[in-house]
Amino acid sequence: MKTFPKFLSLIILAVSLSAHAGGDLVNNGGGFAEKNILFAYQKLGTYIQMCLSSEFCKLDGKQKEILNQIASGLKDEQATPSQIQFASEKSRPGTFILNGEVKVAKTGSKVGSPIIVNIDLLYTKNSMGIYIPASLSESVAILIHELGHHYGNYSHTDLDLLGVRVAMLLENNIYNTPLIPWSQLISATFINTGSEEAFPDIIIYVQDQAIDISEKYRNAIFCPDFSIPIPILPIPDIPVKTSRPRGSIVHNVHWDKFDLKKENHVKLSISGDLSHKCKGESASFRSQDYRLKIDFNITKGDDGKWTLDQGLTVSQNRDPWWKIIKFGN
Repeated sequence: MKTFPKFLSLIILAVSLSAHAGGDLVNNGGGFAEKNILFAYQKLGTYIQMCLSSEFCKLDGKQKEILNQIASGLKDEQATPSQIQFASEKSRPGTFILNGEVKVAKTGSKVGSPIIVNIDLLYTKNSMGIYIPASLSESVAILIHELGHHYGNYSHTDLDLLGVRVAMLLENNIYNTPLIPWSQLISATFINTGSEEAFPDIIIYVQDQAIDISEKYRNAIFCPDFSIPIPILPIPDIPVKTSRPRGSIVHNVHWDKFDLKKENHVKLSISGDLSHKCKGESASFRSQDYRLKIDFNITKGDDGKWTLDQGLTVSQNRDPWWKIIKFGN
């Protein structure tokens, strides 16, 4: 089996992604940016509360009132079938024209009114000709703006500013790690909610797939109340007694491995540091010894698209200073 040098493998994958990163990513609800909109819509209550409870959001009284109205109405909003919809101004000229300008989205003035998003403005082509989708934080700003119209005759300027404030706070709590620096098509996003007793949201992106592995993460992590130490890496300690964390934070996230043994099959690994809040502890940052590891494979199909294989794994390991013996990579 032929093995490519790591740098050459990266170039091969980059060329493959670039060749397929065209307008087909903009596909009426199925693309990368559309999935960010839908994920932001699902998690919006959490992100609003982050802003309302943080001094860094610097909200005035009016802004707090609007956000509280949106938060209070989310249950009714999200009970509306297919509230989030996608359309194209290019395909339906005039759909998003307001006061002579093309808008990124539009909605009505009542709770539950459909929010129709202009997919033409969700993707921006960079200098390398690769389409960059709207980020999660940008998606939150769009939704805050549109939902704000359901609760009063607020100006576009007021709602733009409010959306940006929530988005900026969220952006400060996001770690985004693209596999290839100039492309977001294969990447991982980690969202720490800013609370000691909360758990991060984690999304793996592979082309137009967006896979939420937050629950898989929560099931994999633990507080090692008592373990038998094994001084050899990468063999983990043997847990004898464990408990569930009350909260968790992920930080220092990076791509750990890149293995392209075949041009159409890649093995990938992401690593990061973990800080848990365990029972009886008052501080969230308890130890720098615990590591997160996410392993998965991607495969390129006959249509040229990369997709995530079954079998993604999430694990927690300990890597203290005294583990001085190391086998393998």
